[in-house]
Amino acid sequence: MNSYIFLLKRALQIFFGNIGSKLIQFLIIPYYTKVLTPEQYGEMDIYLGTSQLIMTIISLQISEAVFRYTKESNLQIKNNILKMILKYNILLNIFLIGIGIFIKPYIQLNIIKNNLYYFIFFMTTTIFLENIKQFIRGLEKIKLYSLSGFLESSIFIIFNILLIKKYGIMSFFISRVFSNILILLFIIIFGRLDFFLLKKQKKQLLYKEILKYSFPFIPNALMLWFLNLSDRYILMYYQGYEATGIYSIANKIPLILSSLMSIFFMSWQATAIDECKKKEYEKFYNNLFNIVKILLFFIGLTMCCFIKEVISMVLEKQFIVSWKYVPLLCLGIFFSSFSSYIGVNYIISKKTKYVFLSAGLGGITNIILNLYFTKKYSIYGVSFTTALSYLIVFLIRKYDTSKIVKLKINMFKFFLEIIVFVLYYIIIIKYENNIFIKILGYITSISLLIILNMKTIQSLLLKYNNKIK
Repeated sequence: MNSYIFLLKRALQIFFGNIGSKLIQFLIIPYYTKVLTPEQYGEMDIYLGTSQLIMTIISLQISEAVFRYTKESNLQIKNNILKMILKYNILLNIFLIGIGIFIKPYIQLNIIKNNLYYFIFFMTTTIFLENIKQFIRGLEKIKLYSLSGFLESSIFIIFNILLIKKYGIMSFFISRVFSNILILLFIIIFGRLDFFLLKKQKKQLLYKEILKYSFPFIPNALMLWFLNLSDRYILMYYQGYEATGIYSIANKIPLILSSLMSIFFMSWQATAIDECKKKEYEKFYNNLFNIVKILLFFIGLTMCCFIKEVISMVLEKQFIVSWKYVPLLCLGIFFSSFSSYIGVNYIISKKTKYVFLSAGLGGITNIILNLYFTKKYSIYGVSFTTALSYLIVFLIRKYDTSKIVKLKINMFKFFLEIIVFVLYYIIIIKYENNIFIKILGYITSISLLIILNMKTIQSLLLKYNNKIK
């Protein structure tokens, strides 16, 4: 039981530090829908997605190794890691600015040509900040890590509100540059990183080892990009910026669920590294998965029940239709979360090269299906293929990670739970204006979820009662 308590404490620390920043990001969405049209929002999302694709490659995914090696290394190695981050960021800035000077005369799109260096600094400062944040997370400076996330979002939102009327969609990127720089200074000063920077460095370099660890994450991250963002480009090609904007807003709603899971996975990753060598790890791993699964389906069903009413109250009229796609996107979040949960086994075993296979097959599946379903079913098609692709990633990882630790899950019950969720989704679409049927369907769905997971729930209640006694 100590493992659960330790995980919960770590998760709560990160949660209370991050909930403010996540809440701010969610609350700004209604403001975006007031000042931007669906076309403008869709265009901004395309530029952001393109920047994220470039960052996936040029970052070399070093942040994945920074946390892992900082957490388990001595002081000298920590010193080397931080100096490596600094050197890499300087070289990256020089490299991209040099390329920018060369290609700028040939760029045809005015918005990119006129703001090229903002895009470059948006990418380099974002990469630098992510590496530094993973470094302090590896140092177990969780309070500083959480506070920096809250301040980062707050500063970004303030700049964005002040600049959006003058700079339009470019205000997003300009605001991010300013917030990144200020938070970097905040972390360096209050994290006392000058202690590492001023310390004399011995020849105990880990560059090759870190790159060897990080490199498999590059194709994996690329495939995840195809899973998460390539559908926007296909949707834009077939349906235009307006549909892309609606889809982007629909994606922001499951952000609550996704944010909660990302907070949990930060603590789960650190806990798994600590627990993996213990005999009880497999039992702990399986019990925790079942708890996560039940909670996700419960939260997802609850969101489905009230999503139309909530969106109708907070978003502008032209964006209200986005509620219809949220449940399918939530289903995608479920499968993404499950695959992330079991994917931690690649990290604890340092077998990161196997991460790519599952993400690769999922990404390829997503593109192939999107080319057919998006043209025929528009946003419904994109939402469906995203969920299906993440399910494929989960199933592959379940099979592959069984060589490390076996996930004991009743697949028949698992697919019954999915069917219950999908049937309730059909009900709320068909009877969107009948609150009685929606509530009745919700109660029925929750009851079926409890029945399917009765053994796990009874076990949890028994453990809780024993702890009280």
